Amino acid sequence: MAQTGHEPGYGIVRNDTNDGWYVKAVKRSTAPKPFFDIAYGGSAGASYLAAREYNLALRPYKGTLKNYTVSRSDKAHPELPVGITLSVLDRLNRGGKGTTKVYSFAVSLFSGKSTTVYIGTSNTWQVNYLAGLEKAIKVREKSRAALLNAPL
Repeated sequence: MAQTGHEPGYGIVRNDTNDGWYVKAVKRSTAPKPFFDIAYGGSAGASYLAAREYNLALRPYKGTLKNYTVSRSDKAHPELPVGITLSVLDRLNRGGKGTTKVYSFAVSLFSGKSTTVYIGTSNTWQVNYLAGLEKAIKVREKSRAALLNAPL
């Protein structure tokens, strides 16, 4: 491979005939997009810059600083016990007009399945939070006890 002065970024590769760059597809069913040097005046650097711009538009979340600037989601509650996650869903109201936020705990059971413990809607979830958390912990402990007492 000829030296182009560029280290290929994530998703960008030089083709086998060394006359252009390919940007790998995000989906498996689509072909990689070629950026041939001849289309950019025979310059490998110019074709690489075009491939890099396309790649950045295709994969906008691959930047190193992006992870530090994105705010944490509602599910990121470090005070919750292991195996219990806060879930927030938008449910369609009856009659199909508007949505309601529904808060619940997703509890992973030791059998490999999971269950949901309802907390409340956007108006009631803070009042019911501790009672719902206690119920979720009891469900997880009951699953653990059933696993430990299971015959071998």
